[in-house]
Amino acid sequence: MEQTLNPAQTTQILVAKKMMLLEQQFRNGVNQFYWIAGLSLVNTIISLSGGGVTFVIGLAITQFIDAFVRSWIQDVGPVTGNIISMFGLFLDLAIAGMFILFGILGRKRLGKVILFGLILYAMDGLIFLAFQDWFAFIFHVILLISLIRGYNALNQLKKLEEGQSSGDLAAVQNLIAVTPVNPPVDKKKYSRNLLIFTLALIIPFGISIVIFLVLIARG
Repeated sequence: MEQTLNPAQTTQILVAKKMMLLEQQFRNGVNQFYWIAGLSLVNTIISLSGGGVTFVIGLAITQFIDAFVRSWIQDVGPVTGNIISMFGLFLDLAIAGMFILFGILGRKRLGKVILFGLILYAMDGLIFLAFQDWFAFIFHVILLISLIRGYNALNQLKKLEEGQSSGDLAAVQNLIAVTPVNPPVDKKKYSRNLLIFTLALIIPFGISIVIFLVLIARG
């Protein structure tokens, strides 16, 4: 005989599913701090080795430091140049290390740390905006959205846990009802938005390449 779940048991199952979803969103968001720090250091290594390729997810401030160091050491001797390079590397390591710390403390559910980190990353994106590096700025916005989702997921997760511990069933049910546990996905709308986003990235990049090739041909 099939057993029927009572409302309390049904709520507990929904809460468990909701908490698993929020936990995943929270961890995915916080993990972006590690990517930001890691790719910023990779950009620094590429810069020190004389390369010209950079990862757009990396920090603008470390790229600015690297560019400043490269321009400065051209006008000084080798000894002074090495000192300047080491100082620039130290600054890059300190900044990247700070974002790694955001990730570590963020995973310990310190919401204020996550908020502070995403604010700094948003301010860093304004540097790309100021220099009209649209490609890097767009990717900054994408990661910033992921960080915000992680921060919001943590807040909802804490509220669910508080509601469970206090036995406030009505509050827990309201939190579950805010967003569905498994919201339906409109595949057509998702595909259309993905196409629009892809074109928004590819078209400006393609136009830039064409202009660059035309300028080279004329030169």
